[in-house]
Amino acid sequence: MARIEAADTVLVQSAGSGVGMAGIQIAKYFKTRVITTAGSDEKVARARELGADVAINYQKQDFLPEVMRCTAGKGVAVVLETVGGDVLTKSIQALAPMGRLITVGNSSRSSVAPDMDLVRRKNAIFARFSLGTQMSSYGGVMAELAKIMELCGQDKLRTVVDKVFPMSQVSEAHRYVAERRNFGKVILIP
Repeated sequence: MARIEAADTVLVQSAGSGVGMAGIQIAKYFKTRVITTAGSDEKVARARELGADVAINYQKQDFLPEVMRCTAGKGVAVVLETVGGDVLTKSIQALAPMGRLITVGNSSRSSVAPDMDLVRRKNAIFARFSLGTQMSSYGGVMAELAKIMELCGQDKLRTVVDKVFPMSQVSEAHRYVAERRNFGKVILIP
């Protein structure tokens, strides 16, 4: 949907999330410059290990001025956004004219509506994506998922497992995720 090109600078929100980790790697596969955000210095370091060129700890600094500094005030060509609310608002502001923003969630559960007037003034594309809807209604996404699986099989993309818990520690696993300590997937095994 983002129509990524090698000359693009891509902002991937939430580097530690599954979508964020995949977004960083896919954008790097297409040889783009990747800027990402994360909520701790450890997650920033892990995002760089995944290939991010710039990783911003949003707990320590506002990502918007840093994105604008890193792009010499131009903004980014593409944003992959998963948080919603204020992060979505600032992500729209971070877009370059004619940019593309793909939102795939609202983890903040914010009811703040996106500034569609700003999207229009930037002549930007704003799109929402739902994998579940695509898979059940349209099916065309299956070919893209097959490509992703092929890239994983070739070690060009990788999954990140943060921690494995035995089922007997399900409470601890939920607490670990609720405290946002994970970078990658948390797995429960029987």
